[in-house]
Amino acid sequence: MSDRREHDDTFEEPDEHGAEAADDALTRPQPTASRGATARAAREDGVITAGRSARERRRRVLTTFLVVVLGAFFVFWYAYSYVRDDGREVSSGGCTPGLEPSKISVNVYNASTREGAAAKTADQLRARGFVVLRAVNEPTGRKYGGKALLRYGQAGQRGAYTLSRHVVGVERDPGARSDASVDLLIGQSFRGLKTPPPAQTCN
Repeated sequence: MSDRREHDDTFEEPDEHGAEAADDALTRPQPTASRGATARAAREDGVITAGRSARERRRRVLTTFLVVVLGAFFVFWYAYSYVRDDGREVSSGGCTPGLEPSKISVNVYNASTREGAAAKTADQLRARGFVVLRAVNEPTGRKYGGKALLRYGQAGQRGAYTLSRHVVGVERDPGARSDASVDLLIGQSFRGLKTPPPAQTCN
């Protein structure tokens, strides 16, 4: 019994400073992540940001590509509509129908400063079988700076196509004319007629 009491007497109660230190250790905020974890998280954020930037770049490239494709489509459609409205009718076999020169009535107008250009060209067209109605200076007196210009209405589309195959550098100006006649304006840069092309027929 005496030994037990002696042993109990050696037990010491913790002092107040030790208890306060222990309490501080328990209540002090502990670090939530190590330096390695922080660096790893930063790398992951960088990878996510880079991936997002790459996706945005791909999206911009795709958008630009679609805009270019749509623009090209509309340009093609406009050009096709212009050609179709200009009277270049194409048959199912891919052939543009024309007319025999003897069925085409032409007015030759000199819209340049060259004397006698209308009469000379009219003679050449007659020799190729065209029916020349008039060969005079341009009635309005206006000059044309290009090579040659064809004026015609819907009824003269096929005749204008055939005549265009005989004239160098010719341009077309379709209008609201009701008859099938075609006007050939000789411009200041007129280069004359081409070698007579072979007859074109559609099967």
